Amino acid sequence: MHAIKIAPGAFEALRAGSGWRVLSSHAHACNYVDSKGRLFSLVNGRARMGPFSLEVESIPHETILGGQPNADPLILESESALVIGGRSIDLTLAARWNPRPEWRALPAIPWQGRFLSLIIATLRACAPPESLACVVAPLSVQRSTSDDPRTRLRELQLSAAAKACLRLSRTLASGDEYEVSLASGALAGLGPGLTPSGDDFLIGAMYGLWSSLPTPKAKALTEAICTSSIGRTNRVSAAWLAAAAKGQAIEAWHDLVDALRAEDEELVTRVCRQLINLGHTSGADALAGFVMVHITPIHWRSQVSQVNQSLV
Repeated sequence: MHAIKIAPGAFEALRAGSGWRVLSSHAHACNYVDSKGRLFSLVNGRARMGPFSLEVESIPHETILGGQPNADPLILESESALVIGGRSIDLTLAARWNPRPEWRALPAIPWQGRFLSLIIATLRACAPPESLACVVAPLSVQRSTSDDPRTRLRELQLSAAAKACLRLSRTLASGDEYEVSLASGALAGLGPGLTPSGDDFLIGAMYGLWSSLPTPKAKALTEAICTSSIGRTNRVSAAWLAAAAKGQAIEAWHDLVDALRAEDEELVTRVCRQLINLGHTSGADALAGFVMVHITPIHWRSQVSQVNQSLV
């Protein structure tokens, strides 16, 4: 079997990792985690790439899931082959896949004026009501008349998360890295799942920073977010936060950047819907974080402009 593409993060994880186990598996991907929370994904073309992915033509599920239970299922041999459950994958011809979208191309084009409202409208129309899309669509969060305590608890959690998101927005507007780190820490680990909603929102926010700020400032702020967050969540989510702090993303975010650069409204809408459909709320939460960052500087600058005009 031959590898088609491999992300640098996959090589890094395989070099350093040990004690691997299957985290999840389906027809198009098998995801692994090691004893330190490192991630690795074996995918075929339909699952698409991510920061920790290796793409092959087909996934040998019978080998992966039928191996010896006490054996380490992943063994890297001289960086030329990966042995999975006794089956070897040749890595010598694998193309190196860059997990960073062309973030720096976005500030050069005036996409916000045409597409930001379209992305927000798509979030409002398609995001699950329990997602953090409410941060960019506040009117969608309404008090329920239900007497079910589980419903009220969910609303309280959503309200707390929304407040934490808005706090992050205010601190990003100020550019104060210390305040940004405090606000990020309040969001980290908030919500259930392997990647809690608060973490997904922070991941999207970091993508927003990489796509809107000069590299040194984006690097400083994303590092502040990551440093304050990774110790407050689970190891799997921490790995995704660390990748986002480097600007690394799954292939769907590459699609969004490409769609914005192409200035294609239909394509932007379709890609946003695909992002929103990732996980239960993960994609919607991340897209909301991305949008929040692009709203924040515009709102902040408009406030400053209004103040300056009032002083004239």
